[in-house]
Amino acid sequence: MKYFTTTVLSFIAVFLGIACNNASGFRIEGTLDNLPKGKEVRLLEFHANSLPTMLLKTTSDAKGHFRFEFEAPLRPGIYLIQIDRQQIPVILTEELSKVHLRGNYPVASGTNMARNNITIHSVEGSAATEQFHQLLTDFIAKRIGATEIEKKAKESKNALLSAAITQLFFGRSTDYVDLFEDALERLQAQYPDLPFTKEFANYTASLKAQAEKKKAMERIKVGMPAPDIALPSPDGTIYRLSDLKGKVVLLDFWASWCRPCRRKNPEIVRLYHKYKDKGFTVFSVSLDGNRRANTPQAKAQARRRWITAIKEDKLVWPYHVSDLQGWASEPAKVYGVSSIPRAFLIDREGKIAAVNPRDLEKAIQNVLNP
Repeated sequence: MKYFTTTVLSFIAVFLGIACNNASGFRIEGTLDNLPKGKEVRLLEFHANSLPTMLLKTTSDAKGHFRFEFEAPLRPGIYLIQIDRQQIPVILTEELSKVHLRGNYPVASGTNMARNNITIHSVEGSAATEQFHQLLTDFIAKRIGATEIEKKAKESKNALLSAAITQLFFGRSTDYVDLFEDALERLQAQYPDLPFTKEFANYTASLKAQAEKKKAMERIKVGMPAPDIALPSPDGTIYRLSDLKGKVVLLDFWASWCRPCRRKNPEIVRLYHKYKDKGFTVFSVSLDGNRRANTPQAKAQARRRWITAIKEDKLVWPYHVSDLQGWASEPAKVYGVSSIPRAFLIDREGKIAAVNPRDLEKAIQNVLNP
């Protein structure tokens, strides 16, 4: 396979400012409904351990169509189509003649990617790209969660797709180091000479070092008694964590404004209903509020958002508490919580059984049935 180097492609992009015109070569193109004419579209090469490299840029036509053309296929790797501040992943795993993406450009698109996502609903020419975007669509629609995504990464037959799922979904999370190591092992077997494989190896090593440092600094460790928490619920009732001794408890730190927390909530709700009659419950500590916004009005607003999120996500267990101090929350300090969602599984004796377990259901089963 003939590869264009990043240096050559970057030179072409700077010198010409447009893609080559060679219909017999390789092309990546897309058609997005509502994409305005003349919108700048960039093609970037994704790097595991550094910023993406811009390869080419073009503009959209009146039908929302754009195209990048090359004299030869690009090397296998992860590429990004950038429009505004949004990036659409394209995963090239083999020699292809064409990749065509179809989707929608949000009418109110802007810098708020969380609310105005470009959506891809079909892909031709790249099975890996199609699988990735189906996974992303299901995730955004809350049809699947982190557990299902992790499973897809492990089950993928192609190491590049596995690496793309791992890095683009789990990013800098030190909780998934073993997933990165698994993807790296397969990359080294399938694509030993690919520059991305070396980049991914360096990134994985860095993430592993961060995980080991973080673990050494953790205040709460498996086997130690869970520090008590006593805080008010939205209606003012004081709930104590220690009062739940005798039950298996998921101590869950979250907030109404935390999107990963909200995406995780359906799974917690499912597990609560499945195991509550066997002695399992949830004790939720919200990091809503802000110690600097401590006026009665600010606190009331934070409480309303907290209550609304509880209702919207159907968090039906009674144990919801918060001091409405945000990151200055006293329990968060005691438990060393620096990011959310963050969870601790507590056994019937009130001792820490697991810290932020990845497979939460398996962890619950192990503690319920030791």
